[in-house]
Amino acid sequence: MASLFQRLARINYRLSNVCSFGLPKQGSKIFSLPSPKLPIISDQNQQDYGSEQNEIPLWKKATGILCATVLATFANATRAKTAGDDGNKGDLVPTCNCLSHGCGGKPRGRKTIISHRKQDLALHAGQTSALQQDSHVTRRHDSRSSCGQWNMEYDPTLYTRGIAIETIYPGAEKTTMQVLAEQFLMFTCNNGMTKKNVGQNFATLKATLPQPNSVPSSYKQAHSMIKPFLVPLQRYDVCIKDCIIYRKHANGKDYSELTQCPECSTPRKKHPNSPKPQKQFIYMPVGPRLARWFGETNLAKLIQNGAVETDGRIADYQDGNGFKKWFKPGGALHGYNSGAVPLGLFTDGLNPNRNDALQRSTWPILLTWFSLPYEYRSLLGPLMLIGVVPGTGPSEPENLDPYLDILVDEMLQLTDVKTFNAYLQAPTKVKIRVLHHIADFPAFSKLLQLPGQASLKACPFCKESGEYCHALSKTVHLSNRCFLPVDSPLRKKNGLFPSKETVNQTEPPKYRKKDEVYLRKKYDTLNKTNKDKFRKETGLKRTYALMRQPEHDRIEQMSPDAAHSFSDLLGTVINLVAGKVKSQGIALSEEKYKRFKDIWLPKDHERDAEPQRKKRKKTEETAPWTLTKEALKICDGRGSKIKYPPGYAIKSGPLFSKPWLMPTMDSKIKAAADGVLAWCLRGLLGDVQETTLYNLFKMIDSLIQPSFEEQYIPALCDQTSTALSLLERDFPVYVQNITTHIIHHIPRDIPEFGPLHGRWTFPYERVQCWLSRQVTNKQHQEATIMETYAIYDWCVFLMLSGKVTALKEICRDDLKNRQGISNLIVHMLEQNNLNATTKTERVNSRRQHLLSQQYIQQMVKFYQIFSHDYEISISDIDPIAVKMQRFTKTTDDHKHILYRTKDAEMTTERVASYVRVSVDNGLQAESRFGRIQNLFDHKFGEETFTWAVIKIYLDTKLEKGTFFNTSMSHTDSDHLYPVSLLSPPLIVAEENSRLWFLNAKSQSNYWDAKMNTQLQYGL
Repeated sequence: MASLFQRLARINYRLSNVCSFGLPKQGSKIFSLPSPKLPIISDQNQQDYGSEQNEIPLWKKATGILCATVLATFANATRAKTAGDDGNKGDLVPTCNCLSHGCGGKPRGRKTIISHRKQDLALHAGQTSALQQDSHVTRRHDSRSSCGQWNMEYDPTLYTRGIAIETIYPGAEKTTMQVLAEQFLMFTCNNGMTKKNVGQNFATLKATLPQPNSVPSSYKQAHSMIKPFLVPLQRYDVCIKDCIIYRKHANGKDYSELTQCPECSTPRKKHPNSPKPQKQFIYMPVGPRLARWFGETNLAKLIQNGAVETDGRIADYQDGNGFKKWFKPGGALHGYNSGAVPLGLFTDGLNPNRNDALQRSTWPILLTWFSLPYEYRSLLGPLMLIGVVPGTGPSEPENLDPYLDILVDEMLQLTDVKTFNAYLQAPTKVKIRVLHHIADFPAFSKLLQLPGQASLKACPFCKESGEYCHALSKTVHLSNRCFLPVDSPLRKKNGLFPSKETVNQTEPPKYRKKDEVYLRKKYDTLNKTNKDKFRKETGLKRTYALMRQPEHDRIEQMSPDAAHSFSDLLGTVINLVAGKVKSQGIALSEEKYKRFKDIWLPKDHERDAEPQRKKRKKTEETAPWTLTKEALKICDGRGSKIKYPPGYAIKSGPLFSKPWLMPTMDSKIKAAADGVLAWCLRGLLGDVQETTLYNLFKMIDSLIQPSFEEQYIPALCDQTSTALSLLERDFPVYVQNITTHIIHHIPRDIPEFGPLHGRWTFPYERVQCWLSRQVTNKQHQEATIMETYAIYDWCVFLMLSGKVTALKEICRDDLKNRQGISNLIVHMLEQNNLNATTKTERVNSRRQHLLSQQYIQQMVKFYQIFSHDYEISISDIDPIAVKMQRFTKTTDDHKHILYRTKDAEMTTERVASYVRVSVDNGLQAESRFGRIQNLFDHKFGEETFTWAVIKIYLDTKLEKGTFFNTSMSHTDSDHLYPVSLLSPPLIVAEENSRLWFLNAKSQSNYWDAKMNTQLQYGL
């Protein structure tokens, strides 16, 4: 240490001539060096310092001040070290005597001291603004953490200069920005592509193109070129236990300068001398992205929908009462139709590592725009990622509120901020609000401070209370009959139910906003012991960050997650039927409720005398809901005979023995709704249990329809409560967990929030898959995701805004990648038909074909009705049509449907040629089944119609009102039908020389209802 001070003394001696301007003379001993008293340089003094008589270069002044203050700091530290009375050495304690922060000799870290001295230097040299740009600490806490820094700024002139207009080389057609965007879009869309690979692509491209060219030679150089176009990311240090974020809060608290957490006292940094924080959160602001969308004409047009008026049919979230009331008088968004930004918030846990052995918990936070059409808001890009909350290794983050506080601060501050609306060509006052929360059950518990699944008061939608079953070691909910109509016979006394008596209770009540706010505030005042007791009694926890929004109402802004609820229930039922659930707990629980006596375990003396293996075999064989070994073999054999259309994630095979053949939540739901599970179980269970499962599968099919008429919602609620009550009666209480109970609330929320396809979690789960594949740096996983997403977000903006039209060619093959921008959106933008809900695509093997006289006669009938001109004759029909092998269309619920001809089937496991035709023969509507032989495009007037040649099966029967089947050998001559009358391709199976149509019955109600709106096509 002495040598250090000696070197500093020599430096001080050499700069003695520099330190003579306005600074006190220093003594010969460094230990007596006082703290510098820097004078405030007035205008007069500054003129004197800059005069010809006293010319001292500015850099010498700055060096002198900085060196003198550093010397004084170390001198003060030495005095603090040697001031002890006991003579011990002690630790070096640097102190700060700056003027800019008024530290007054308080202990500070070395980096903080140097930062403060630089600001003193800037103050006296007149360069404060310049130093604020150079100082890392100042930039971090002022521009990132201070309230009042959120903005909605967008500069469209960025795309009228620089690389946006400069060609990649002299005489080239593409601009530098276009080339960069193409390479970066491929980087973000190709999973596993690293920055090194992108740099190699740029280097190869630079060497290949004519010289000179402006192609960057590395990823780092390319990223620096597009950085002005990207939304800036904001970084915050976070407490390792998620207590706080080190920033300035809107409530006046300032944690930005703290070195440890004020709540748990954990240090901010990994090590005392390390600049790296223990945890960091990267936030992508919402404001600049909103301004960018409002600033482009075709994007601003998409968000002008506001509340949608319908004729009683509910087809999307915008048709629900919950969305409309925000825009009615008294609603929070009333009067903001052109500037309203209604958002939905989603979060869920994610392990970004493909290897399950490397567990890491991260929680992405996503925002979706409910004012956008569904096909836009369900895709990443318009669906905005604002940050990835880091966990601590495999552990989940303990608290999401500090992270959501940043979002709430930004939303509240950007209220009534004006931004330019390019569509209206006028400034628009913007208001941002979260209208809906989308999450699964565990995420709701963390997001909205609700109890977990095992709690007795687990339901977040009503005050229903479960009961703990010791035999099953879990909570069961047996209140299904409370949701039945008051005159339902299932309410009467029945010994088959766990509760034997008559049920007179109605639906459990919901919490009111006023009561819930009061209870949550009361919870905050209790000690830990009383908090646990209070949570068990009320099912509520403390206040949370989203409650700071003035219009926040949890009950009115959340709905059950149907995707996880249906999938969990079906998974439980499949395992139960296949005998994969431990029977001992089920037997003990049913003995408690005095039901299903045949499966009870033997008494103690019988149990000791009977081998365990024999007892288990007896229990499995006598359970009425479990398949025997022979029945399970037949069931699995049927599953192997099923053929699915393209797009189904289900694989042919033993579905009950190997349920992983239905790998996704969507595949399980489709298997139930489309009759696959019911057909496999046909005739293998007892009549009661089989009928109950059929009702359950029909209930799921009814709930996932793409649209509803509000007058039929009460009947849908009755169907749901009846199906779940029968499940409680005919199956063990093992099935009655919280996810089963939550299904009761799904149909009741349809009038408020619209059909399930507009708000369930499937699009967000796909986005999470994309996020997990962007992690190429295991050391900085969240940072890698956010940096890659910022680039992807910019590329999507370029394509949707039309600034780089060539990007659409890269996305032509992106139909299967639902995280990207689909071909549908590209065509909608090109045609400027942003309100279209149905689109067709004609592809593959197009050649002219001469129509037969029979086909032309059938076309005449259709065209007469279509054009309301019954004088059309055969001579008016063009006999030339375009023949093709496949045809794709998009339905009202935004699904892509592919049809193929019989000869174009590429595999025997995937078929797309079996269809159902709904026709009206003049007396009644009827359905016919057949197989597509040919597809034609035919032009009539100015429009093009698609026709299908169908070979009709004659011997069609309906078995037990559930499944259609036909003889494959009895067929009629070919008939011509417009594709608009065809159902989606059917799931088929062959058994006993007959062809079964599995999902024909589940589609009958939908397609027969649709027929009423179709043209009357007489045959």
